[in-house]
Amino acid sequence: MNKKIEKTRSAWGGQSQTVKVKTIKYGDINQCLLREFKGEHPAIIKQWLNDEKGVFKADAKYKMNKKEKRRYLVSKLENLLNIDFSKKYFKLVK
Repeated sequence: MNKKIEKTRSAWGGQSQTVKVKTIKYGDINQCLLREFKGEHPAIIKQWLNDEKGVFKADAKYKMNKKEKRRYLVSKLENLLNIDFSKKYFKLVK
């Protein structure tokens, strides 16, 4: 993603070095949201995946913001009650 941002920078007026590009830190995530992947990736993806074994460890010092906390709690409630709280902009026709 960071490479994409660098390549498209000029299209968004970021040609000069004065424009600060925000890099994406993939470690900035709540560790309890992650689970170990026990499946097998498709062959096409294996080319660019690391051969690293084990579970990805997120930044232990990372603190969720208010929006992330709310979304985390809502997802826990959805799983517990088996209800979908997301907004639907359609009616299901049977």
